[in-house]
Amino acid sequence: MRGEQAWASVRQQHKVRGSAVSAVYSEWQRSVADQKFMARNFRKAECTYSFARPAPDDWERAFAAARTVMAETHKAGERSPWTATHGRPVRFPAGGQFHSQ
Repeated sequence: MRGEQAWASVRQQHKVRGSAVSAVYSEWQRSVADQKFMARNFRKAECTYSFARPAPDDWERAFAAARTVMAETHKAGERSPWTATHGRPVRFPAGGQFHSQ
């Protein structure tokens, strides 16, 4: 639901169509619901993420691991994938992985 609300807001504010979206980045691997939303709205977009989606009962450990990787990345002065949308070079965290889906 949040994705749909966020997309409706962006679509209204910027007068953009889903077909104009070429890439979507998320820290976490998309859920089944996310995948359906993306397929409906951004058919041509490349979808990428840094961290595999954990099992439902493993989020606490996954958040801790992600925080560690992000802190190490920040400390090393590396940029997150988010900066790619701002035209800056992208370096992915050594402890995490960059995935394309």
